Amino acid sequence: MKIPSREITVANRFIYYYANFVERFYGYVMRRDGRNVAGEHYVGRLKESALSTRSRPGRKTSHPAIRRRLRERPLQVTPSGRKTIAEAVRGEIVLFLYRKRLMLGYYSHPLWGKRICIAAEDGRRLVIRRRSLVYLTGVGVNGNRDFLRTYEASVRTLAKHIDLEEIWHVLRDDQPVYQISDIGALLWGDDPDPSRWLALYIHLDAACPYFVRSRTDTCRPLESDEVKNRMNHLAGNETLTHELAEFLYWLGDDEEPYDPKSLTGRQRDWLEQIRGYALWGIEADRGGRAREMLRQLDTAKGDRRRYAFELMVRKRIWDPDEDLDLLRADLSPDFTAEVLSEADGIDLAGILKGRRRLRRGFFSIQTPAGDQPELAFSLKRRWRGGYELGVHIPDVTAYVPTETALDRAASDRLATLQLPDLTLPMLPPRLTDDIGRFKVDRRRPAVSLLWILDRNLNLGDLRVVLSSIKLRKRLTAGETEAIDTGEHHRLSGPLRILGSLTRSLREQRERRGAIENFGQIRVKTGNGGIVVQQTDPADPGAGIHHELALLAAVELGRWCAHRNIPAIYLTQDAVLNRLELDKIHHPIVRRHEIRRKTPYPTYSAEPDDHHGYGIRACCAAVAPCDRYTDLMVQRQIVHYLRVGAPLYTAGELDAVRYRAREEYVRHADLRRRREHFLVLNQLETLKNRTLSAIVLHSGRDGALIELEEFPIKTRVQAPRSVRAGDTLKLRVTGVDRWRRDPHFLVL
Repeated sequence: MKIPSREITVANRFIYYYANFVERFYGYVMRRDGRNVAGEHYVGRLKESALSTRSRPGRKTSHPAIRRRLRERPLQVTPSGRKTIAEAVRGEIVLFLYRKRLMLGYYSHPLWGKRICIAAEDGRRLVIRRRSLVYLTGVGVNGNRDFLRTYEASVRTLAKHIDLEEIWHVLRDDQPVYQISDIGALLWGDDPDPSRWLALYIHLDAACPYFVRSRTDTCRPLESDEVKNRMNHLAGNETLTHELAEFLYWLGDDEEPYDPKSLTGRQRDWLEQIRGYALWGIEADRGGRAREMLRQLDTAKGDRRRYAFELMVRKRIWDPDEDLDLLRADLSPDFTAEVLSEADGIDLAGILKGRRRLRRGFFSIQTPAGDQPELAFSLKRRWRGGYELGVHIPDVTAYVPTETALDRAASDRLATLQLPDLTLPMLPPRLTDDIGRFKVDRRRPAVSLLWILDRNLNLGDLRVVLSSIKLRKRLTAGETEAIDTGEHHRLSGPLRILGSLTRSLREQRERRGAIENFGQIRVKTGNGGIVVQQTDPADPGAGIHHELALLAAVELGRWCAHRNIPAIYLTQDAVLNRLELDKIHHPIVRRHEIRRKTPYPTYSAEPDDHHGYGIRACCAAVAPCDRYTDLMVQRQIVHYLRVGAPLYTAGELDAVRYRAREEYVRHADLRRRREHFLVLNQLETLKNRTLSAIVLHSGRDGALIELEEFPIKTRVQAPRSVRAGDTLKLRVTGVDRWRRDPHFLVL
């Protein structure tokens, strides 16, 4: 559309308001005296708006100082005479509005439509509309980007020192809205430089207690009460700024340790944000704020999460070997005061009253790994021939009734988590370390499983009784090995008979397709380092304990299924291509492939097959002190023995077994990752040492190897000629504990 004239005479106020309404379409700016000037912006000041004074057309500004300034001051332009934003040049410093915030930057280049690209003061490249430009300074960066930072710092420093109190006292009662250019005329005089205009705009936008910006180009004086409230708000922001500066200084000072009493509540909250960022990264609560604080501390580009972890270590909040996985899992070894009080108030003497006292030579076997269920055994010769075999499980249900704080704590934890350097029990220490375990010469309640063995060691029917037993002997791994080699002991006869029985049970399982027992590898801490423990499948004591525990689980499963008692069963699918795996000759490679292709065990409501053990109807009931599923099944059995009916329905058991499946998988992952981390710490002390490794798999992306001395697997660049089962010599070149990667050189 062609504009016939640059000046329009307004006939009445309706045309006046209409002209102001359509100014954005025709590019006109309506002045109070009725004159129109083409162009949205003038370089040097904001555009004038006729509605800014909220007055009738033709009304003059009442304050004499402003009238004098307006009469004497011409429209401001740059030295080059530019009047519109279309004449902005690349590299020129501009003031622009971005998401309701005034920012400084320099004009980079035009884009499609009416959009332009601005290099902002904080380093971002922003795309804005041309109408978002507020002020053109006429100052160029001239290819020096650091000049923008210097210029921005000087402008913001000047903005902090602006005081509009006197002008507010003069103008507050005159009219409701003023042009920002009018305020600048009273403050700076006739011809202020661009930096002063920028400082005024920024001051009005963020730090002025007397005026508030109502539009891009206008401001409104506040009432006295509003000024007081705004001053209090700004004072709070200033306090916040000082607290943040103090916190960042403390966080970067390695010599000052962490003392919660020396930090304010807000600073402790910031520290928690840094802690959360080290654990979760940007996904943490207020992770963006934590990352910004870390950026202010360390301007170098790098891993911010790693830097946050190092800060926690420097402040001695965390150890260098802190288990971050455990912190992410939000697991604690501590119990509430209510739970501990209930545990301390257990009346053991009252529990033992009325229970059947069994008088046998009870003994237990301590396994090398130390993570087998707590069981006691007995073998009594019958005068008619044969034996009575007993497997005795601690009756934890006598200590943990339903609907108690102890039961709720056990339900929340679901299982005992055993890490190499820490144990998080499911129940308080009084149960897990004292009354929930069999102690020598201490009577404890038990659920006893009794069988009759004939002369050929064939098992008869199972009897389940609630009893109290007193342990006579706890055999160590060394004692059972010595007895197996022929050393005389009072338990030599029972152990030989049990050894024959368990060998027969193992052969039956193997005929049903049980997976080869490779033994367990566990990493423990001790003597300032780690100790790798591997159970020997041929260990006589561990073999007896393992086979009798499986026997008890299977027999209890059949006992529950025969009586239609809802229970939880441990099941596992079969391994595919089992015959091909058995053909692998190297034991370490065969163990790796079998475990890699073995499905993870799961819980079922039906007595299905457990192909890994070669058994069926394996009931989860032999570890009630360490697994909540076993505790619930033991409650089912005890309640049935006393009342003749189960305690839980199948649906109630399903709700627990679904949770338990996920929790047990998480525990296994936490234990594996912690063992891996501790092995990396040990490898860090063996830098430049030569180690041996077995090749598990070889491909284009390198060889997957497992160290012979430590249970750790990684990939290395090896010759393509290596095959699975070959032995490689490696040199430790370094360890990245944060990324959990060892670095080796193949020799």
